[in-house]
Parts: sequence; C-alpha cells; structure tokens
Amino acid sequence: MNKWTRVLRNCDLRMARDEIVNFHEIAQREAQREGSDAYFPEAYVRAWEAFRDTPTMENAWAFLDIAPTLAAYFAACAPGGEFYEITRALSDPGLVSPRPNEDW
Repeated sequence: MNKWTRVLRNCDLRMARDEIVNFHEIAQREAQREGSDAYFPEAYVRAWEAFRDTPTMENAWAFLDIAPTLAAYFAACAPGGEFYEITRALSDPGLVSPRPNEDW
C-alpha cells in the first residue's frame, strides 16, 4: 500500500485534477501581475502532466511524491472535503436561483 492511499482512497481524481488546474491558473495570473510567468521544477511538471492527462491512482501517487503539499487538494475532493461538498451542493437538482426583489 502506497503512503498516499489513505488520502486518495475516496478522492474524485478528476475533480482534484480540475482544482489543481485552477491552482496553476491562479499562480500564472499572480506571476503575470509581477511581470513574470509561474515556474515549477521539471520533476513536478512531468508528474503533473502525467496525472493531468491520466488521473489514475498511480499517477496521483507519483505526483504527491513530488508535491506532497498538494495532498490537501486531494483530501478536499473526497466526501466530506470542501471541494467535494460544494460541488455536490451546487449540483442538487432542487436548487433554484433567488429572484431579486426591490429590497435587495
């Protein structure tokens, strides 16, 4: 059993991938504000691209071995995790959009 199995056991790996894409986009925007680009170590980029293109448990393990601080993203994409629960709540078919009234 890999040391990351516990974190990844119930994780929605595609959701984790999408959330990490958002993280990279934010990092790039912040770097551009400072007149630069976001840079990551080559090993990180290789592991990230493998996971991004094929979000499997094995690729997630390899990616987390390189970037252990991102384990929180994977945990947040499992039942009970922030990203998972927000996505679940927003996909509820019983949700309705509030209608503005004059008091708003």
